Amino acid sequence: EATLLMGSFNFDMTHKNFYAPLIQGGTLHLLPPGPYDPDLIAGLIARERIALVNCTPSAFYPLLDRNGGAAGWADLTSLRWVALGGEPTTLARVAPWLRSEACRATLANTYGPTEASDISAFHVVTREDLARDVTAPTGRPIPNAALLIADESLQPCPPGVAGELCI
Repeated sequence: EATLLMGSFNFDMTHKNFYAPLIQGGTLHLLPPGPYDPDLIAGLIARERIALVNCTPSAFYPLLDRNGGAAGWADLTSLRWVALGGEPTTLARVAPWLRSEACRATLANTYGPTEASDISAFHVVTREDLARDVTAPTGRPIPNAALLIADESLQPCPPGVAGELCI
């Protein structure tokens, strides 16, 4: 499958996106140098039949917003997986596209600070999630990781009590 590398080579998320498709025999496409251009990126996705993108929500939203929204979504029909991370994913921004017939992708919200070596948790966005006008859930930990909400003494918090997320 074809993957489009949308991040800077200096961004921690980029390294996984660089090697993972190649290790699996996929094709990796790089953006041409220059300023961010949603029309150029959408055209590349359509032309190269890109199936996977992994980027920040703020890099993905302009692809959905171009041409007034739904009119520009035809260029994104080859996408099968969209992984968004690095900042909260606002479900109201992606819901119209996810509900449309132009969307054939599954959206995964990913979470993982650089200190944890990239992704620590993920959540596949569901129709039930889209019914709420909130950010996408952080999700469950990946294999070999654990998430714990702790208080100031680093003791586990009871369910529903705010605290610090420890990985």
